[in-house]
Amino acid sequence: GFQTLLGGQENFNTIDKSMMKTIVMMIGEFEYDDIFYDNVRNAGETLKRSSLPYSYLTQGFFLVFLIIMPIIIMNLLVGLAVDDIKAVQDNAVLQRLAMQVTLNLDVEKLLPDCLRRKFLIRKEKIYPNKQSQGWGDPTLTRITQIILAGRRMSDLEQLTKKQEELMGKFKIMKEQFKKVYEELAHLRLSFSTLYEREKTQKDKKDVIIEIDRS
Repeated sequence: GFQTLLGGQENFNTIDKSMMKTIVMMIGEFEYDDIFYDNVRNAGETLKRSSLPYSYLTQGFFLVFLIIMPIIIMNLLVGLAVDDIKAVQDNAVLQRLAMQVTLNLDVEKLLPDCLRRKFLIRKEKIYPNKQSQGWGDPTLTRITQIILAGRRMSDLEQLTKKQEELMGKFKIMKEQFKKVYEELAHLRLSFSTLYEREKTQKDKKDVIIEIDRS
């Protein structure tokens, strides 16, 4: 569009220059004065009043470009930033839990064996559906939720797998029924052919008997 409207200017006189200039304008360097005034004065015009060919159309096209392109670019940048932040947050939670586990194991190794045996937790009951009273360990609660979510996901995967197996069996049964139906149709056709043949032979015999009687 700019190459068509502003082809007389040096920045837009060829397609490659116009593409490069448009890409530069997309990142914010619009250079309104250079496009609409300076290049016009420097184009060798002797008029007292600088003018552009298709001035109103060029300004309208530039205004549309000015409104739309920054919005598109900003939305793309915001979308990329949000996706990156979400991925970083997910990885940060896992990394923090892994670092806490590593720190606890390192501290536990520094303790004497008598203290480790004394404070060793051999059994602990966890009630996933019980409401927290405010003094529970949030890390342990989060780990429990992750484990339960993985278990629910595994149950869902098992149901999906069973559903796929049932669908496979259903397809096999459908193919078998189709084969049986085709065989029945073939037998029906064979019986019809035999019936027609027997009927034809019987008619021939009746005709021969009538001829002999006559």
